[in-house]
Amino acid sequence: LPIPAVFLGGFVFYGGLFGGAIGLYIYCRQFRLSVGRFFDLYATVLPLAHAFGRVGCFFSGCCYGIPHEGILSYTYHISIGSTPIGIPLLAVQLIEAMGLLLIFLIGLLVYVKTNIKGCSAGIYMALYSVLRFAVEFFRGDAERGVLWLSTSQWISLLLAGIAVLVLSKSVFQNKEKAIE
Repeated sequence: LPIPAVFLGGFVFYGGLFGGAIGLYIYCRQFRLSVGRFFDLYATVLPLAHAFGRVGCFFSGCCYGIPHEGILSYTYHISIGSTPIGIPLLAVQLIEAMGLLLIFLIGLLVYVKTNIKGCSAGIYMALYSVLRFAVEFFRGDAERGVLWLSTSQWISLLLAGIAVLVLSKSVFQNKEKAIE
C-alpha cells in the first residue's frame, strides 16, 4: 500500500478499536496486568481521542454527511478524496465529535465513581454503538453496506450485544462481591 493511498481514506474506526483491544489484551496477559481495569481505562479516554479524530475528519472532508441546508451544514470547496464540492452537507463528523465528548464525560464519571471492573468499558461500548448506529443514517459517503444498514451499523449491533454481556458480567460479579 503506497503512502499516498493513506490519504484517500477507506479506513474505519472499528478496525482500530478491535485491533487496539486485541493489542491491549495481549499486553495485559504478557505482563500479568488486570485486563478489566486496563480496558476500563482504555474505554474511558478513547472517546476523547476519537472526538479529536472526528474533527480531523471534518477538516479533511472524509466521513461526510448527507446533503443538508441548515445550521449544521457545511459546504466544501476543496477536499481530499471523494467529498462532494459545492454542496451543503450535514456536518456529521462534528455531531459525532460532540457525542464522543459526552461519552468521554460520562465514562470519566463512571470510572472515577465506581470500582466495578468492566463497567466503564461496557458503558463505552453501549453508548458508542448507539451513537454510531444513529450517525450512520446521516452519512453521505457512497459505500455504506448491505441489507439496509451500513457495515458500521452491523458492527454497532454486534458491539451493543458485547456491551450487554460485559455490563451483565460486571454487575453480576459486583453483586457477588457485595454478598460476601
